[in-house]
Amino acid sequence: MKRCIVAMAVIICMITGFLYLQYGRDVKVTSSMNFSSDNYYEMDFTVVANKLFIIDKQRFAKEMIERCIDNDFHDIKFSYDMIGYPNRLQINVYLNEFSKSHFTICYRTKSGDSLDYNIKEEPRMFDIYIDNE
Repeated sequence: MKRCIVAMAVIICMITGFLYLQYGRDVKVTSSMNFSSDNYYEMDFTVVANKLFIIDKQRFAKEMIERCIDNDFHDIKFSYDMIGYPNRLQINVYLNEFSKSHFTICYRTKSGDSLDYNIKEEPRMFDIYIDNE
């Protein structure tokens, strides 16, 4: 009986730990780079998802793009007042700080001509591309 209680306590601790590692932590922006010229602005940044796995990468990509547009990251605040919103967005996503594998989210125009559109004002002109590396 005592072994059963200890086993149940261990299982509950393991499940709690797993749930924390998967759902209890927010993404962290680790680096960012901006490229700009006269009418073009491109933003690249790297995030650590702080998850064990990401099942739906498309949904995760939409969440990251929405957070970028809303400027809703705790670690970094993007400045959209001088140059405006980017014409292209690239996000390198690592699952956790120890992971070497990652994937890339690219949010760019369908036609390739991205000088006329930005990610906030014309979202229907953009597509999400996910590159698994």
